[in-house]
Amino acid sequence: MSMRLFAVLFTGLFLIGAFPVFFLHPYGSASAGVTAGFTVPLEKQYHIIVLIAIGLLSAWGGEGVVLILPLCTLLMMVIGSLMNIGVQAFHQVEGFTVGGILLFSLCMSMLRNKIFLLFILPASLWGYLAGVSFIGHIPSITTPLFFLMGIILCCTLLLAMGITLGITTCDPLHRALNKLKRKPLK
Repeated sequence: MSMRLFAVLFTGLFLIGAFPVFFLHPYGSASAGVTAGFTVPLEKQYHIIVLIAIGLLSAWGGEGVVLILPLCTLLMMVIGSLMNIGVQAFHQVEGFTVGGILLFSLCMSMLRNKIFLLFILPASLWGYLAGVSFIGHIPSITTPLFFLMGIILCCTLLLAMGITLGITTCDPLHRALNKLKRKPLK
């Protein structure tokens, strides 16, 4: 994939991700929640590195993993966050958590090559623990669900950056490995 195509894909992904932020201003706590949630994963460098690395691994894993690995990571991040939001204030949290766990199980069953469980399970565990950590930073002015929406938006964009970077580097990486395989040993 050329750098021009990478730039176009990345710009498109950014605009798609930033699109809801432009229209989410019905009241102050909604926009403050999305903005505050968007910045939480960006506060620590290792969160950025892990999310981009998960995207890279999913792109290098091929068709079977390119969507399942990031989706499972995001699902477990949301489940970890929702487990710490007060159920009394948000009654739909329990149903969404059960639905997220069922969707996670469905994603696991869709794997063709079970070796990728070695990547998905640690990434999902990190996603769960990151979700628990992220939701602990809710400012008092925001609502938890808008805060969570900002976190999901930021993490989705970071994962998409890793996937597009992985797709861009995948072809040269395969060519280099094929050259090494064809080269005779001396």
